[in-house]
Amino acid sequence: MTRDPDDERPFGILGAGRYKRAPLAPDAAVLRRDLSYIHTDAIAASVMVGMGETYIAAFALALGFGDIIAGVVASGPLLAGAILQLVSPYAIRRLGSHRRWVVLNAALQAASFVPLVVAALTGHLTTFVLLAIVTFYWATGMAAGPAWNTWVGTIVPRSLRARFFARRSRVGQVALLAGLLGGGVILHYAESLGEKLLGFALLFALAGVARGISAWLLAHQSEPDPLVLRVTGGLDLAPPAATPGNRRLLAYLLAVQTGVHIAAPYFTPYMLGESALGLSYVGYMTLIAASFVSKIAALPWLGHFSAKYGARRLLRL
Repeated sequence: MTRDPDDERPFGILGAGRYKRAPLAPDAAVLRRDLSYIHTDAIAASVMVGMGETYIAAFALALGFGDIIAGVVASGPLLAGAILQLVSPYAIRRLGSHRRWVVLNAALQAASFVPLVVAALTGHLTTFVLLAIVTFYWATGMAAGPAWNTWVGTIVPRSLRARFFARRSRVGQVALLAGLLGGGVILHYAESLGEKLLGFALLFALAGVARGISAWLLAHQSEPDPLVLRVTGGLDLAPPAATPGNRRLLAYLLAVQTGVHIAAPYFTPYMLGESALGLSYVGYMTLIAASFVSKIAALPWLGHFSAKYGARRLLRL
C-alpha cells in the first residue's frame, strides 16, 4: 500500500484532529495476518454487542428498576460517552499510537462487564452504579471507534478496502445476529429454571470474553504508520457546514435522530415491561432479530437504488 508522500489530504478525522500519513507497503505475510485478525475481530466484537449490549436494558428491568430507569440506561450513558470520547485526540497524541489507545479502550470495555456479572449473581445494584457502568461501557467503545477507523485504514490496501470491508460487515452482522439469538435462548432457559439473573450473568460473561478476544486480536495487529496528529481548529470545519446543501442535510439528520431517539430508549421497557406488552425473552429476541434480518435484506437493494437514482431520492423515500 503506497501513497504520494506529498499528498496531505486527511485520511481520517478524529474529533478536531486530522492525520497525514505516508505508509510503507507491508510485508505480504504480515498483511495476511492483519486482515485475518481484523476479520475475526469483527466476529468477536459483534458477539459482544449481540449478547451483551443488546440486553443491558432488559437486565435493568430484571433487577426491578422500572421502565423509566431502563430507558435512561439506554440513552443517558450514550450522551455521556459521546462527551467523554472527546479526550481521544489528546490521549492518542500522548500515547503516540492509535493501536495502544484502541487496545486500551477495548480491554476496558471488556472489563466493564465484570461488575454486571457480579450484579447479576448477587441480584443487587444501585441506579447510580448501573448508570456509571453503562456510561463507562459506551465511553470506551466510542473512544476506540474513530481511532480504529484511522488506524485500520493504514493496514488495508486501497485496492482491497471495498471488498474486504463489505465481507467483514456481512460476517459481523451474522455474528451479531447469532449472539442476539443465543442470548435470547439462554435467557429463555434460565427463566424457565427460575434463574433469570443467572442467565444475564452468563450473557455478560460471554460478552466480556468476546470483547477480551477482540482486544487480543487488536493488540496483535501491526501499526505501519505512527500517524502524526495535526490538531485543527473549529474554523477548518466551518466552510463545509456553512454550505446551504450541507446545512439542509445536517438539519435532516438531526430531525431523524431526534425523532427516533424520543421513543427508542423505551422500546425495550415497552416490550418487556409487565405494565406494557410483557413479552417473553423469546418474543423480544424474535422481534429484534426480525428487524435485524430485514435490515440485512434491504441494504443491498437500498444501495442499488442509491447508485441508480441518487442519494437524494433514497433519503426522500
